[in-house]
Amino acid sequence: MFDSLWHTPSKWINDPSGYVFLPRAMHEIGKVLYPNEWTGDEPTTAAFSLLEPSPALESQQIKQDVHEMLRNERPDFRRPSLTELPHETSPTTLGISCGPIQFSRDSIGLSPRPLVPIVTFTDDEWRAAGEIYRKRHDEARLAWRRYAKVRKTVTEACRHRQLAFGLRPRKGGAVYSGEASWWETEGPTLQYRFNWFCMSRARPFVNRLGENADWICIVRDSLKKFLVNLGRTTRQSFGTRGRKPQYDATAFEAAVSNYVKAQGKTAAVNRGAIKAAMQEWCLENWGTEPGATWLKTHIAKAINKLKSVAKSIND
Repeated sequence: MFDSLWHTPSKWINDPSGYVFLPRAMHEIGKVLYPNEWTGDEPTTAAFSLLEPSPALESQQIKQDVHEMLRNERPDFRRPSLTELPHETSPTTLGISCGPIQFSRDSIGLSPRPLVPIVTFTDDEWRAAGEIYRKRHDEARLAWRRYAKVRKTVTEACRHRQLAFGLRPRKGGAVYSGEASWWETEGPTLQYRFNWFCMSRARPFVNRLGENADWICIVRDSLKKFLVNLGRTTRQSFGTRGRKPQYDATAFEAAVSNYVKAQGKTAAVNRGAIKAAMQEWCLENWGTEPGATWLKTHIAKAINKLKSVAKSIND
């Protein structure tokens, strides 16, 4: 069961005359905010966890998922299908204990535990799987950041009357105007609105899908005007005709320098930790993230500058 209507656009209402249903308006805003990155899948992107350092620390289900993923994405490892692997009895309790006495499952009428495949990995296979999972994790994180930015943009625009909105009765009928003050809220209330696209005029801060919760729609003319202004702001950071965004390398390298100094000795700082910290910095400051090559290049430049300064001081 899905926890939002983003997963079922077939259940979305048609745009009322002069209005745009909230999720469609959000997609339009996303395309303007992120002309090169917005895919439309951001609201439904599932969270993707990183793998543990060793397969011994993962569950049976995760190991099976990793096995299938490697079969699909790394056929060079030539892993067989799960059915072709050796099997063993599921490693959960095989009987029922009562003090010092243990009964077998058969003796008390329970079906035997199922057989599960024995899934093992070489170091190279687990390392390759970890890299794929890391990539998926980063992609999911970026997608959620973009979606969060769109949600915040809509909230602030409605709150400050830059976007006008109305509510269409759930069963149908004319749209009636909403109040900007209804967006003076946060937390679960906003989560509910952006999951189910509904709000109650009588009780705008109640978080449940009651009969008096109506569909949120954005006034089309206000959306058009808002998108024009938003596009002008976005183009200050993005090139025209789909060119890649331009990043401030000087500010980035200064941020790297500050981070490294805060961690202590330059030589002791892990490059992976620096990259992760700076990815967060980019998202916080630019709303997007440069490519891996750009990050690697400018992190290296910043660290080399720090080393040069330290060497000149020691000399």
